[in-house]
Amino acid sequence: MDRYTRGRRSPFSKRPAVPFLATLLLAGCYSYEAYPQDRMEIFEDLQKMGLPQEFFLNDIPIGVEEAKLSWTSAQAASWAVSHNPQLLAVRKEMGIAEAELVEAGLLPDPELGWDSMNVVAELVAGNTPTGPDYVAGLGLMWRVPRPGEISSRVGMAEARKEEVRQGILEAEWTLVRAVHRAWIDVQGAESRLRLNTRVLETAKKISVFFQEARKVSGATALQANLAAIEYSTLLQDRVRLQGELRLARQSLNAILGLRPDVKVPMRALKSPFRTEDEAKDAETLTKEALEHRPDLEALFARYQALEEALRLEVANQWPELAIGSAISFVLPIFSSFNAPAIRTAMARRDRMARQLKAAVHSLRAEVHAAVMECENERQQTEAFRNDLIPKIEENLRLTQVAFEAREVTLVEILTAQRQSLDTQKNYLEARIRKAVARLMMDTATGAVLTAEAGSRKPSSHAEGVEKAEEEGR
Repeated sequence: MDRYTRGRRSPFSKRPAVPFLATLLLAGCYSYEAYPQDRMEIFEDLQKMGLPQEFFLNDIPIGVEEAKLSWTSAQAASWAVSHNPQLLAVRKEMGIAEAELVEAGLLPDPELGWDSMNVVAELVAGNTPTGPDYVAGLGLMWRVPRPGEISSRVGMAEARKEEVRQGILEAEWTLVRAVHRAWIDVQGAESRLRLNTRVLETAKKISVFFQEARKVSGATALQANLAAIEYSTLLQDRVRLQGELRLARQSLNAILGLRPDVKVPMRALKSPFRTEDEAKDAETLTKEALEHRPDLEALFARYQALEEALRLEVANQWPELAIGSAISFVLPIFSSFNAPAIRTAMARRDRMARQLKAAVHSLRAEVHAAVMECENERQQTEAFRNDLIPKIEENLRLTQVAFEAREVTLVEILTAQRQSLDTQKNYLEARIRKAVARLMMDTATGAVLTAEAGSRKPSSHAEGVEKAEEEGR
């Protein structure tokens, strides 16, 4: 070993550190992992979605009411919030927003490079490049964030996260609203079918009576045929109403995230269409909606994101500085110190401010319309109950008395029957519309009518026997 190499450490003596550094750098890396989706597997998973076994009323002996389990609409809404596929997909947006927030707060990565011009220059000059020529090409640079750049990016990500959170709340609110509405549709279809059943029994008795009367020449063939036509018409209505009930149940199951063939056990805490007549002030509800409506909160979060975007563009007007083995500046001369981008961000913010004003205007109109609709339906239902229904009941009583005394014709019987049916139908439809209007008014503020915490399981009929629903009186 000569004097020039004596005391020097070989560069190869540091080789054991190279694998260690490489392992350290690669430890935080991800490897790609495919996650293929198969439509048939997805379908099979959805086919398995049903209620727990104890929810079914099959295989329960008739009369064992204490063993039967059922749901209220609020409990069904709580189930939907946890099992509806669309809502579960929307909730995944929160994970994306949280990842974007972490990403926004990261500092720029350093840049390591090598410039070969020193080596090329030596080769062009006919010289052999030496070690210093190679080392001189190495460079390490780090871009220094502009003042306010990181905080504005974080602010945008936080506003985005809040928008996503409010979007999830809006999806839950919309879903719960839809569950209650579908619940009313199912109950309405069942009530129409029960009304048809009651009237059908009367029509059948009348048809049988005139058929028997015709045999003893107490009624004409025309009269017997008219009575049979009325009975057949009600039978045809029954087929239609049964189909509407099946469709209503399928719509409810779709909202709940269940298979179409699952029969949801339903229970009403009271007569389903007997809603409170308590009036509500539209201005008070509007102020509550302004404070709690998630769709409006999402718009305000989007406006805040545009505020942060404008702040970022203002920060981008400053020169960009990079430091390291050298120093460099990016001068925003040709971009007029980012003036066009700043004006664009201001225009977007101003447009969003106008949209907020339009949203508040629409919300006020929606709440007032919901209150007015509920009041109109209340007045119609009250008019039926106080005026028309008593007259129809009296007319049916008089018809029954005249029929027993053989003092009434078939035309009068059919007319009274048709008037009674039409009035009861209209009264039922008015009560259904009133229930829907009440639901829309009660939820116009953003409230979700779900079950209380811990009550998502159906309750037993043993808790109390509900009063029979009043239908058509």
